[in-house]
Amino acid sequence: MNPAYFFEAIGNRFEQLYLFITGQSGDFAVTVYQYIAVMLAGSALACCGAVFQGGFRNVLAGPSTMGVMSGGTLGLMIYLLFYSPSATSTTLQAWAQRGFFEIFAQQLITLAGCIAGVGLVLAVATAAGRGRLSATAMILSGTVFSTLTGNAAQLLQYYLILTDPTDPRIDAIRNLVMGSFVNITSWRHILMMAIPILLCLAIMLRLRYRMELFSLNDDEALASGVNVRRLRYAIVAAGSVLTAVVIAFCGHIGFLGFMIPLIGRRICGPQMAKLLPASILLGAIVLVVVYDAAYIAGLQDYINVFTSAIGGFTLLLALLRKGGARRAA
Repeated sequence: MNPAYFFEAIGNRFEQLYLFITGQSGDFAVTVYQYIAVMLAGSALACCGAVFQGGFRNVLAGPSTMGVMSGGTLGLMIYLLFYSPSATSTTLQAWAQRGFFEIFAQQLITLAGCIAGVGLVLAVATAAGRGRLSATAMILSGTVFSTLTGNAAQLLQYYLILTDPTDPRIDAIRNLVMGSFVNITSWRHILMMAIPILLCLAIMLRLRYRMELFSLNDDEALASGVNVRRLRYAIVAAGSVLTAVVIAFCGHIGFLGFMIPLIGRRICGPQMAKLLPASILLGAIVLVVVYDAAYIAGLQDYINVFTSAIGGFTLLLALLRKGGARRAA
């Protein structure tokens, strides 16, 4: 790729935007929907990471360590094996007359897998902690669950490639693992994403002042009139919904929930009253920048590659800082 390619890609994007604004072309509408989805996804993952890290007092706690992403992978595999219709055997008229569940079946079953995954990880972590939710047990159980589902997804992908290299289900698995906004093509997708994400973000922002008590132990916080255990389960539920919706519609976007809160703490400090709104805004901005960079590079269907590379570098810097490993633990 020479510099002329990048300038041409940027020029084409601005030209499409101009034609869309002036009403000369509606082709850019899908791109507008995708940008809205990018901002929603970035805000949701960053918010989830900030509250998980604060709630469990561990910077390694995040969307990828709670079993949400792994559960989404499991849900998608179930959909592909048992419910995925064959587009080649469906007439165009029947395809256009699909019902709500037929249109969003993949997203809904993936969403159900996300919820089931986080429930399983929480149950194992609570059992390992003898009734108390331990951050260490949660991260370990989430890692084990992620490894098992990742191996199962690789085996399924290998089986599909071996039997039929042109099987469209191979692309569905790739889109989930690599992160892609290619499935966001209408206002209905935006509505299905925006309603739960905006609702959960509003709940998180409403509770951000109570989250300051996470710096105390449970008994001290209870003396202040706040049941920290109940509050922690509430933010886990809301955070899991945020991540599950993103995975169901956009696939895995790794490290964003870990990386953005770290940057936010450097800017506005650890107080949740400031950190949470800053993380939400910063997450949307960073993911838009990453999405633009991926588009210019021709890799807009591989968002997870970019976020994982940036997030891995951020993790390395955090661990190399003096006392970084001790503070993470």
